[in-house]
Formats: sequence, C-alpha cells, structure tokens
Amino acid sequence: DKTEANVDLVSAVINEARRYPMMGDKQVIFLRECQSLDKKNLFDKLALYLDNPQPTSIVVLTYKHGSADRRKKWVQAVEKAPIIKMRDGMRRTFNMFGYCGIACVICGVIFGGWFGDMPYVLMNLFGLYESTEAAMAAVPFFNGLQISLGDKLFALNPLTDPMPFLAISLGIGAVHLITGMIVKFVLLCKDKQVFSAIFDIGSWLIIFAGLGVFFLHKIAGIAMVALGVLMIICTAGRAAKGPIMKFFKGLLGLYDAINYAADLLSYSRILALGLASAVIAQVINMVGSVFGDIIGGMFDNAVVNILLRCVILLAVSLIGHAVNMALNVLGSFVHTSRLQYLEFFGKFFEDGGEGFVPVADSDRYTDQ
Repeated sequence: DKTEANVDLVSAVINEARRYPMMGDKQVIFLRECQSLDKKNLFDKLALYLDNPQPTSIVVLTYKHGSADRRKKWVQAVEKAPIIKMRDGMRRTFNMFGYCGIACVICGVIFGGWFGDMPYVLMNLFGLYESTEAAMAAVPFFNGLQISLGDKLFALNPLTDPMPFLAISLGIGAVHLITGMIVKFVLLCKDKQVFSAIFDIGSWLIIFAGLGVFFLHKIAGIAMVALGVLMIICTAGRAAKGPIMKFFKGLLGLYDAINYAADLLSYSRILALGLASAVIAQVINMVGSVFGDIIGGMFDNAVVNILLRCVILLAVSLIGHAVNMALNVLGSFVHTSRLQYLEFFGKFFEDGGEGFVPVADSDRYTDQ
C-alpha cells in the first residue's frame, strides 16, 4: 500500500532525525519531492517532532513545482521552532531600518520628496493646472516646508534652493562632531587625564562655541576664539623639549582646524545624496509624462488619452522609483556608515584589548 509506505517513510525520517549523528557534529536528512506527501497530510507528525527538535539534525524538505501550505500544522510548527527564529542581531538590524524608514517619511514631507514632483505631475496630468510649475506655485505644500528668515521665505527643497539644505547638513555634522569630542572629553576625565581633556579637547570646544557666539555678539565670540587659540598654543607642544620647540609645536596644533573643517565638509554628502535621489525621481516622472503624452496623444478620445497617460506614468514610475530607492538605500547606508565610523568614532575611539592567542594550532582547513 503506497499510503502505508509513505507513512513509514515520514516516520523513518523523524526517527532518523531523533538519532545522534555518527562521525560528525551534524547530520543532514533530505526528503525530495514532498508535494505529494504533503497533500495527504502525512507531515502532521512533523509538528510533534518540531516541538522538541534534535539540534544536531538538519531536515531538508524539497518541493517540486510548488511550495508548502502555511495553513498546515507542520508548517506553522516550523515557523515557531526556536532553531529558525530571527537572531537578535538581525532583529535589531531590521528594527533600525524600520526606524530609519519612519525618519525618511518625515524628512520627505519636510523637504518636498514625494517621489520627486509626483503630486504636481498628477495635477498637470488631470488638467488641474497647465504645468507642474503652475501647480507648484498654487499648491506649495508639496514643495517642502516653508520657513522665513527675516523678510525672506525659503522652501526646504534641495532642488529649488540647495543652500538651506546644505546649511542643515553642516549643522547636523557640527552637532555630530561636537558630540564625539564631548565623549572624548568625558573618557579622558574618567582616565584621570583632566589636563588633556581641558586643553586638548576643551580648547577646541571653546573655539567652536566662540564661532557660534560671534553671530550673536562679535566681541564675546572673538574673545572666546582667542582664548581657545591661546590654550592650544601654550599646551599643544608640552611634550617637546625647549621653549622654542614647545612654541612651534603649539602653533602646529592649530593645524587641527583644517582636519575639523574637512570632517565638517564631509557632511555635505548628505546634500549630495538628497539631490541625487530627487533629480533621478524628477527625471523618472518626466520620462513617464513625455511617453504618456506621445502615446496618449495618438487618440482623440479624452478618456482613452488620460487612461493611457496614467498607465504609462504608473509603469515607468513603478520601475524607475523602485530602482532609485534601491540605489539610494545602498548609498545612504554606505555614506552614513562612513560618517559614523570615520568622522564620529574617529574623535574618541581607541583600539585596545589583547591579541588573540589560540590554545592550540589547528590545521583542519589547511593542507599542511
């Protein structure tokens, strides 16, 4: 009887999986073309096994021309089995991307990133306005947050005016770098190097604070910058021999201003990423609109015309914006990682620990 034979086969697989492996740490059990067995509900026994699986056994079930039905008991048991649960590190990674996605949505609203200028393209498509420029002038909401400085009104859209976006990028960089310096200051104090904390880190913090105060009160800002410069000149060369060498080493300590400026300018890549994604999105919308106008214009019927233009714009947008998002997910991950690990961590991180010394040499993966 084929049914009894199949039942015995499933039972044999379970019994084999419960055994301890011979001549190795793990054993792998393959059961091919399982689709016919699953249709007869012969795998329900696996649900009992998966409640307490053997950690040294790996059971592989392969399907031909199909996949497992997630409504089956044994499939639900597989999904709940502890051996395939998402690792904590992976869960944290996906949570991080989820939080970043929320931040991206908020930034998109603030900086006018609605798949480029898609709202204005749609307004023009349905005849609400003669052009996207007219729609933008009539409905500025989708063009980014409007802010006023004195008698001037700015739209926080990098395409229309990149300078406010650049200022925001550099402002974020300044906060990021100063935070790293404060961490270094605290670490030096904990290590009982208070003098180094005050004169090596504190002096630069005073200079940066003075630059900020300068825009509010020029004399106070200049005084703070002068105090920070004097602290650096007097103490940066303290390890040198002789007063002359100490003085010139102190002057050389001011060269770190170039390094701080270079680190700060590195945050302009945030503007570059925002411009790149926005321009690509706008070009995608333009291509979809142009092709829609060409093909839709071949028909005199207004309904057919608009329908074809919508279909073509949708098709081009789905493909183009998906590629754009994929490229920028990679780019934003790489560039922000660089800002974290080089610019930020470089302000305070110091390698340490002890070198790894194995208990015994192993030639398991070598020929000799």
